[in-house]
Amino acid sequence: MIPSATACLVCLVVGMLGGVASAQPAPLADPLGPVRCFANADNQLVARFDAIQLCTGAINEAPANCYKAAETALDLSNRELVRLCEYATSTAPASCAAQIADTTDHGNSDIAEYCAARQWPTANLPTSGSPDCVDEALARTQLWNDDALRLCRGSDSTGPIECYAWGRTNLNLSDENLIQLCAAVAAYPLPQTLPNSNY
Repeated sequence: MIPSATACLVCLVVGMLGGVASAQPAPLADPLGPVRCFANADNQLVARFDAIQLCTGAINEAPANCYKAAETALDLSNRELVRLCEYATSTAPASCAAQIADTTDHGNSDIAEYCAARQWPTANLPTSGSPDCVDEALARTQLWNDDALRLCRGSDSTGPIECYAWGRTNLNLSDENLIQLCAAVAAYPLPQTLPNSNY
């Protein structure tokens, strides 16, 4: 009886893994994603600060496209639009928000929070980065050593330099803004806390 239970468990695990394997692959990250996203958002007259927040860590132009789709279909504030679409890889968060708004009476903040592409806080990657990235930063830019390190921290390629260089040529942004846009970032889950109990 135990072998059949084990076989059943194996079938369940293999079935679950098969479902994961057949899921759609994540879009490939474009090193120029953050600055192209910013250029797209800036063309939509998104406030500069909001556009920087919207596009930091973007892997493509999707956050700006999501913002535009949500802005057209929903009555959300700029802050809610940014919250909804930052780190988006498609316009799915805007579609989600439109559907929730049409079918429920939830408030805008709740809708933006529920459908948001980013569900975890983000931070610059706390790991070392690519030495080639730092070498390229010092060779191709006018960045100081500390800024080159901030730009390249957590990178596994020279992608942040490509992003920075494109932004420097095509956008009217400060070094600080470009470093914020182009540095590698990752989402970190919040630690789970247990509610207080009386027993």
